[in-house]
Amino acid sequence: MMVPADIQFPGQFSIIREIGRGGTSHIFLADLEGRHRPVALKLFFDPAAESFIERETIIAGRVRFPGIVRVDGAGTVADGRRFLWMEYCDGPTLEPLAGRLPETRLLAILSATAATLAVLHTAGFTHNDLKPSNILCPAGFERDDYPLDRPFYLKLSDFSLARPRFGHDAEPIT
Repeated sequence: MMVPADIQFPGQFSIIREIGRGGTSHIFLADLEGRHRPVALKLFFDPAAESFIERETIIAGRVRFPGIVRVDGAGTVADGRRFLWMEYCDGPTLEPLAGRLPETRLLAILSATAATLAVLHTAGFTHNDLKPSNILCPAGFERDDYPLDRPFYLKLSDFSLARPRFGHDAEPIT
C-alpha cells in the first residue's frame, strides 16, 4: 500500500510503501536522503502521541543493544501528527511463524528474546506489549535452513507502552 496523499513527510524522506499497522501507528518503509539503506517511519494516529514518542526515544537513548530496534529521530508531518524514524529490519515478524516452528527454532527464539528482555530490564524498563508482531526476525529467518549455530538477534520493537520498572512512572510487574 502506498502512503495516502494527505500524509506529507518532510522532504528528506521518500516513502516506498506501507509495511505495517498497529494499534497506535502506521509503519512505512522509506529512503532517507544521504543514507545508503532504508529506514522505517512510524507515524502515530493521534496528533497527541508525545508520550509514545518520549517513551520510545528514552529507551532508544538509554538501551543500546543489537536486539532492540534503534530509533534515530522524531519529526512531524504536515497535519501535525508525530513520527519516529528508525532502523529498518528486513525480515518477518514472528507473527506469521507462530505455531509452525520446530522445537530447536523455538528454543533459539526464546533464548534470543530472553537475552534482549534481560538487557531491557537491567536498564530499568519493561516492554508491556511483548507479542509475536513486535519481534522482528533477521532476513531469511523464516526458512528452515536458517543457520541457528551462529549468533543472530531478534529485534524487539514498539516501546510505546514501555514503562520504567522503578520510580514515579513504574507499574507493578506481574
